[in-house]
Amino acid sequence: MNPAEEAAATRVRTALSRAVGFLDRQQLPSGELKTYRYSDLAMEANPQLKSTPYGTSYILYSLAYSDDLRVPSIVSRGSTFLLGEMEAPGLWRYFSLGNAETLPPDLDDTACAAYVLKDAHDYLLLGLNYRLFLLNRDADGRFRTFLSDGGANNVCGLVNANVLLYLGERPETLAACDYLVHLTTDGEEGKRTVYGVDDLLFFYVLSRAYFHGVRRLAAARSAASERILARQDGDGGLGGSVLHTAMAVASLLNLGYAEPSILAAAVRYLLDRQNEDGSWPRAAYYIDFDEGYYGSEEITTALCIEALARSSPAPMT
Repeated sequence: MNPAEEAAATRVRTALSRAVGFLDRQQLPSGELKTYRYSDLAMEANPQLKSTPYGTSYILYSLAYSDDLRVPSIVSRGSTFLLGEMEAPGLWRYFSLGNAETLPPDLDDTACAAYVLKDAHDYLLLGLNYRLFLLNRDADGRFRTFLSDGGANNVCGLVNANVLLYLGERPETLAACDYLVHLTTDGEEGKRTVYGVDDLLFFYVLSRAYFHGVRRLAAARSAASERILARQDGDGGLGGSVLHTAMAVASLLNLGYAEPSILAAAVRYLLDRQNEDGSWPRAAYYIDFDEGYYGSEEITTALCIEALARSSPAPMT
């Protein structure tokens, strides 16, 4: 490794250590990592702390790419929180059980939580909840969001991608795979992703499923990568914010389209924007039916950890 590469690697390691330290300090006694709801896209108006397993599930997934010695403790505490939110037979709902607000159990929260827990809890690996997933498909074989027949139920590309991450590629999920390929190749992801603020979240969850073995999604790789790369800014960012850049880097790595020069510019962009406390700025990650925008410094920071931990220490000068 030449001096420039060594300096870059040292800077990345320092940033990662500070970021993990931030999450370690901010983790709640319950093990949850915070998610906030704001009433505006800029994430400034009417902040409300919303207890939900959803944000913690994404954060624990991203932390799996870090080798920091503090991560196992963070993951253990977060897993305890998720297990405490589980309902028989292995289901989760969006709002935590102690919340005044309530929604039916859903496949999105269930898939995300069960995926990060399944290695340590074998019964969640296509276990007791598997039959309920299969029963919650529409006539075309696509997965519906809520385990309910209410009018709010829907078919969402984001939800189907998270379900594929958990269930994997098998005969019962091929229709969902083809649906996501269709959305991507036809440029329809933004119209069929109910909860995504930005298309990059769809590409991120799609790419996770592909990376973890859903090879039928390979037909979407080229189109997804082209649209991610089209978001590159002059300052090295991808998509206009730290959160979007981190998602874009992780997605390109998952899809096998991460060119070294683009990666190096994006890494520099992320490093230049880290806060003094080790965090990165919050940004809107997803949205609800009432135009509430959700995110937190914790979620952004975890995505940055994933992107930086997986990026090669290329020179950034």
